[in-house]
Amino acid sequence: RFDRFTIASVGRLVPNKGLDHAIDAVGGDGGLELVLAGDGPAREALARRAARRRARIRFLGVRVGVDKADLLAAADAFIAPSVELSSGRTEGTPTAALEAALAGLPLVASATGGLAELFDAESAWLVPPGDVGALRRALRECALDPAARAEKAAAAREIAEAFTWDVLAPRIEDLLERNR
Repeated sequence: RFDRFTIASVGRLVPNKGLDHAIDAVGGDGGLELVLAGDGPAREALARRAARRRARIRFLGVRVGVDKADLLAAADAFIAPSVELSSGRTEGTPTAALEAALAGLPLVASATGGLAELFDAESAWLVPPGDVGALRRALRECALDPAARAEKAAAAREIAEAFTWDVLAPRIEDLLERNR
């Protein structure tokens, strides 16, 4: 466990993940800590931004298998503040968000791409992409309302369970069989 309310993110450290907004949202709030598991070209810029914003942040590097599962078990929430790039590119549905939901974490996410298609206000705190104020408010509400955390986490888990291999494999096999 961590010693304060901990928000995890897992994935490549690249611009479309919107992690700069997550850093801005937790900056200056001593009650929140952001833990980033992953690596990528934006790592140094994110570290500099965290220092400027006085954000409590830990860069863990890439975590897989048991290490990733342990991180998700120790965190209090998962953040996916994805943004649309100027090219129009958005993120699909991040596997890490589904894994976090399966681990029982509540989601704080941008209402964009596959995140907005799968999750709703009942299953996640969804905010407009790039809206740091809304992201900060959602994180505070998540941190301060254990009942809402539990309700949203349960709803998100139910959604994510539809995307496990145990559920998908028979459907894929059936499709392949029908198309022979």
